[in-house]
Amino acid sequence: MMLAIFSLTYILPIVTSLIYHDGALAKFAWAMLITFLSGALMWAVTRRYKGELSVRDGYLLVVVMWTAIPAFATLPLCWY
Repeated sequence: MMLAIFSLTYILPIVTSLIYHDGALAKFAWAMLITFLSGALMWAVTRRYKGELSVRDGYLLVVVMWTAIPAFATLPLCWY
C-alpha cells in the first residue's frame, strides 16, 4: 500500500511537465502507473494475511521500503 501511495508523488512532476512542455510527461506517467500497479498488486496478494507483526517484521518492512521506494523513484530516469 505504501508504494501505491508513493505513486501519488509523481503528480507534481507531471503537472510541471505539462506546464513547461519538456517532453517528460510520458516518462512520469508510466512511472506512476508502474509504481501504483506494483503496490496495488502486492497489497492485493497480501491483504488477507491478518497476523501480528513482530519487531523483526517491522525492521524488515523498513529496510524493504527504504530500498523499494528509491528503486521505483528512479524509473523516470531509466528511460531516455
